[in-house]
Amino acid sequence: MCIRDSIKGVKLKKEEEKILKELELSSNLYISYKKFAALVLAGKGIGPKTAEQILRKFYGKEISEEKLIREIFEKEKEFLRIRQFI
Repeated sequence: MCIRDSIKGVKLKKEEEKILKELELSSNLYISYKKFAALVLAGKGIGPKTAEQILRKFYGKEISEEKLIREIFEKEKEFLRIRQFI
């Protein structure tokens, strides 16, 4: 119930604040990039921060789905390489 608590002005736990920030970032990505945000966030190991990095590369440019998918694939490979250390 961290969203309701946040609206009411209740002090949130650190974990709840983190979740709320991720939700806010995700929703902003969906508003700005629409289907491309959904495509990027569907990638394995790609959270809102990484999705934002990927989508910012295409900001103000025509988004080529092929280039976007290549970028997603590269981030997924990177995630799989470092997953054991997380």
